[in-house]
Amino acid sequence: MCTGGNATLTASGGGTYAWNSGPTTAVNIVTGPGTYTVTVTNNGCTSTAQSTVTLTTITASISGATTMCTGGNATLTASGGGTYAWNNGPTTAVNVVTGPGTYTVTVTNNGCTSTAQSTITLTTITASISGATTMCTGGNATLTASGGGTYAWNSGPTTAVNLVTGPGTYTVTVTNNGCTSTAQSTVTLTTITASISGATTMCTGGNATLTASGGGTYAWNSGPTTAVNVVTGPGTYTVTVTNNGCTSTAQSTITLTTITASISGATTMCTGGNATLTASGGGTYAWNSGPTTAVNVVTGPGTYTVTVTNNGCTSTAQSTITLTTITASISGATTICTGGNATLTASGGGTYAWNNGPTTAVNVVTGPGTYTVTVTNNGCTSTAQSTITLTTITASISGATTMCTGGNATLTASGGGTYAWNGGPTTAVNVVTGPGTYTVTVTNNGCTSTAQSTITLTTITASISGATTMCTGGNATLTASGGGTYAWNSGLRPQ
Repeated sequence: MCTGGNATLTASGGGTYAWNSGPTTAVNIVTGPGTYTVTVTNNGCTSTAQSTVTLTTITASISGATTMCTGGNATLTASGGGTYAWNNGPTTAVNVVTGPGTYTVTVTNNGCTSTAQSTITLTTITASISGATTMCTGGNATLTASGGGTYAWNSGPTTAVNLVTGPGTYTVTVTNNGCTSTAQSTVTLTTITASISGATTMCTGGNATLTASGGGTYAWNSGPTTAVNVVTGPGTYTVTVTNNGCTSTAQSTITLTTITASISGATTMCTGGNATLTASGGGTYAWNSGPTTAVNVVTGPGTYTVTVTNNGCTSTAQSTITLTTITASISGATTICTGGNATLTASGGGTYAWNNGPTTAVNVVTGPGTYTVTVTNNGCTSTAQSTITLTTITASISGATTMCTGGNATLTASGGGTYAWNGGPTTAVNVVTGPGTYTVTVTNNGCTSTAQSTITLTTITASISGATTMCTGGNATLTASGGGTYAWNSGLRPQ
């Protein structure tokens, strides 16, 4: 009999029946295993018979997958019986199912049945890979697979975590409950080259702008975390560039540019001339008067400013040009005496150059001519001329050379402007009252000449010779002697 069932025993051979389990009918429906005895009585005669009812125990069971993969199938295998009947149709022990659900098999053996159930769940596996998609040169990247129980990477590892050391496409096969799923992740090589552009020098009291490139984030050793770093002092600046987890560093050294503008050259200029100013200290130059060269030739007095620029730094310098006005002049004699000299004195400068050689302000010349002096002062020159004429003086004396006893003689000097007689007079005319040699010194334009005149004493003795008487109606001859000319009181003149 089947567990939980019954068995029907039917006795025969008699008129009445008596079972040891109680019933008194030919048919005895028993509900448990055991030995059942029936006593059959017929016409007073008895006979007994036995029947042993055993318990048939059927335990249906299903083995096999409890899950199935999407798009796959699961094999269920029933056991415990002789015949099988599945709720989805098959009548074999093996049932290949193609969808999730609860599958029931009814197992029949010796007229007994048992059922078993198995629930097939759909195992949905989605393999995925998380982690870095880029890796740094010389570094590695960590890929982490999920979605399964076991993992198999195309690069070899069989763990969820795969530490890769080179770029490429990495595939993982995830297996869970017999189901598989694959995922791919491509790791690219991130090459970061940090660089810094911008100024390499800075001006005293200024700043310099450094601009980093090559990354996503920036970290400077001076503090800023932006690509642009405005620095205010010289030094070496380092930036660490980070991109996709990779880093690269670059350095830039800022030097301090010290510019000192200066101007050399003339501080004065000559009237009608120019002055050369030379700036130094830079690379480029800009003058307030217009030129953009180091050398500035200016043509007028004033204050000149140059702006010197070098490596973006500037410095200014000034120079004041004054106008030097030189007027050369010559003072002194304009004439020279024969055999004498003349002193010319130049003024107006620092140095002097005469056309006849001297380089002093004073020039003592010994001959007539035109004398030119070039006066130089602060690089400026001026010329002046003076003409020396030769003053020729010839002193002479005219007048008497003799004088009469008790008389005088008039001497007249000529040839000059002033006169000096050895006898005292200072006029041209000298009335002398005695014989002698008279000298006059004639002075004209500083020149002198002398002349002499000798006055002799003329002694005259007049005498008359001849008749001392005469006849009436006649004449007498008187002869005078002792002179050159004669004047008679009678008015007669010698015949």
